[in-house]
Amino acid sequence: MLILIAIILGFLIGKIRRGSLQGFKVRKISLLPVGILGVVLQIALHLYTYTGGISLIEPYLEIVNFASYILILVMLVFNLDDFWVILMAVGITSNFVVIFINGGHMPVAQGVIDILPAAFGEQITQGL
Repeated sequence: MLILIAIILGFLIGKIRRGSLQGFKVRKISLLPVGILGVVLQIALHLYTYTGGISLIEPYLEIVNFASYILILVMLVFNLDDFWVILMAVGITSNFVVIFINGGHMPVAQGVIDILPAAFGEQITQGL
């Protein structure tokens, strides 16, 4: 969900600053369909989480999450000629490493879980 908000916010800020999307036509982005597939998988995972899910798909969620990060990172590695792409690659790699080490889930501090309502805290603890 944050990815979608960031994209919308980026477009709004660009529109306010009288920006243009013409730069996308000039810049050649290698393996763009691979990166878009990775982002679509991430959005699908978030929507799956918010809708409650299907028990048949549950065992494969970590694999899909892992694959989506790999797809995005492959696209970024082939486009490391820009400073901002390098920063994105570092940030996504750090998220990927933490999630991978934690068994496919983003770690959350226990203090944050204690503040949340009980049902939501249980969902976070279970890894949704």
